[in-house]
Amino acid sequence: MIDIWKVKRIEPRIALTLPVVLEGTDVDNVQFREETTTENVSKHGACLIVSHKLTVGSIVTINGSQGKFKGEAVVKGIWIDDTDRKTKIGIQFVGPVQNWVVT
Repeated sequence: MIDIWKVKRIEPRIALTLPVVLEGTDVDNVQFREETTTENVSKHGACLIVSHKLTVGSIVTINGSQGKFKGEAVVKGIWIDDTDRKTKIGIQFVGPVQNWVVT
């Protein structure tokens, strides 16, 4: 079976669970702040577990590494994982990224 996400990704992901704070505006145009975790990371993106309803193309802010990292990202994909039934998003950082876990 072909992993469609590996085909679509521009770079490999590393399985890594990190605590992050996600901020943005949900589908109802309400600002939110959510403490969550990454499922995997790459140099320019990550997969995050979320509880808020978001839209593809929306801009979110990721805060991590105990305040050492802050970056804006665009939501590139949203899905419910078949194995754990959690909602996940794929994000891609916008602009230069400093102090992220992958360099």
